[in-house]
Amino acid sequence: SKSDGRLGVLLYELLTGQTPFDAKKLMQAGLDEIRRTIREQEPARPSTCLSTMLGADLTAIAKRRKAEPPKLIHLMRGDLDWIVMKALEKDRTRRYETANGLAMDIQRHLSNEPVVARPPSTGYRFQKLVRRNKLAFAAGAAVATALVLGMVGSAWEAARAKRAEREQTRLRQQAEASQRKSQTEAAKATAISGFLQQLLNSANPDALKGSEYTVRQLLDAFSAGLGAQLADQPEVEATVRATIGNAYRRLGVIDKAAPHLERALALRRRIYGAQAEPVAESLVDYAWVCFEQGQFEKGEPPVREALDIYRQRGTAGRPVISALWVLQKLVSAQGRFTEVDAVTQESSTIAGKSPGIEFPEMASMLHGLAEVKIKQAKYDEGATLASKSVAMHRRLRGAEHPETAWALLSLGVALRGQQKLAEAEACLAGSADDLSQVLFFRA
Repeated sequence: SKSDGRLGVLLYELLTGQTPFDAKKLMQAGLDEIRRTIREQEPARPSTCLSTMLGADLTAIAKRRKAEPPKLIHLMRGDLDWIVMKALEKDRTRRYETANGLAMDIQRHLSNEPVVARPPSTGYRFQKLVRRNKLAFAAGAAVATALVLGMVGSAWEAARAKRAEREQTRLRQQAEASQRKSQTEAAKATAISGFLQQLLNSANPDALKGSEYTVRQLLDAFSAGLGAQLADQPEVEATVRATIGNAYRRLGVIDKAAPHLERALALRRRIYGAQAEPVAESLVDYAWVCFEQGQFEKGEPPVREALDIYRQRGTAGRPVISALWVLQKLVSAQGRFTEVDAVTQESSTIAGKSPGIEFPEMASMLHGLAEVKIKQAKYDEGATLASKSVAMHRRLRGAEHPETAWALLSLGVALRGQQKLAEAEACLAGSADDLSQVLFFRA
């Protein structure tokens, strides 16, 4: 026959020291209420009953069972809760079949086997299996740990070997790149050395060309066979053409400068890619040629492209200021005076990030801004800027430099606008002498 619910009550009291329902409350209720409570209400699980007790009561019960209160509550949770609640089932068909069935389930709990009272989940069954076979599982865990550690060690050794191989490859590539760079620099040095030797030999009065052989004639002679001489050395050719092109430009021979600088730009794009600093350098050179040719709108896109490259690569200092200088001249020539102010301010900000360093290009930009102020009849501002520019030029470039002469010219015009005629005449006279020497040199 089905086991009697009184076995469940007895087991509940053995575990918790209390009956499933509070005896005092039941005694105070009427008979009908007692029947209704037993028939309809579910008693608290043993672990719940213990965890809601007063501290003193729980301590006393735990002491009688020779366990600490938290541990006693922990022992109740799980199997014992399920066994007791199954023995107390109100539906007789869901209780244990016999008192022996209850006893066997308690024995299963003590033997760490799955109990009938608890739903047989996979995790629960595995937990019981582990508890029954602690030694076997401990050995298996040790073996598995050893295997995992072995695999981790092997993987670490393989990774270390791979890193070492990559490092060797990197060092080898770095050495090869360094060797290529050294060879390229040596070739550049050889080419430039040849250029200088030709220059010195040409200046020798005993040479066939005589002592009147000019720098321009030297450039013409040297560049005539340049393509054939450096056909298989594009980096060297780009550097030499940039040097020759800029030399022609400074001599004022723009029609000769342009082909060399365009060739240098094309070579550098092919060698280094579109975003390299040497490409930006050639773009600035090309923008200068456009300015000298009076093609102001044509020169603006290349210099702005160069500035974009410098910004993307985080370049600072002189290369950026040089690019902003030619941009200032291009926008000024187009009458965009507000932009001249902005470009000059940007250049001044960049120069300020290199404390202790003065850039000659900033002196030129100051007298370029002074010229704009003079065109706007702002003579006081123009004179202040031009005066500062003259001082910087003399300090950084010398009194005889062409840029110093241009700054003196700007200062003289500003002073004349201020009606300071004597001072203006002195500045203009000094600038005229210097500029006449420049024009004579170019001729």
